[in-house]
Amino acid sequence: MILLENPEAHIHPAGQRMLGELIAAAGAGGAQIIVETHSDHVINGIRLAVKNGKIAKEQTRIFFFYKDIQEGYEHKMACPEMDEDGRIDIWPEGFLDEWDHALMELL
Repeated sequence: MILLENPEAHIHPAGQRMLGELIAAAGAGGAQIIVETHSDHVINGIRLAVKNGKIAKEQTRIFFFYKDIQEGYEHKMACPEMDEDGRIDIWPEGFLDEWDHALMELL
């Protein structure tokens, strides 16, 4: 078992994507890897590895932990599922959406 906390620290976005693909390759090779990340680039690298057949979607899991403001900041978890093309079925509020928020402000 390998635990990685914020592996994206101080890495260029392109390198973060490659790191995601490397993590997927290690997982496909049999290692159990738990990654705590705030990087959409790392997650996209894993998604691309699924799409490109480097790892099966069944070998990946995404857990998104958050506090529900409307329910008194109760801790909750969402589990977006990935299909064979690397697409994610649900995008909970707060899940990798900062780019969208900034873009809306810029427009």
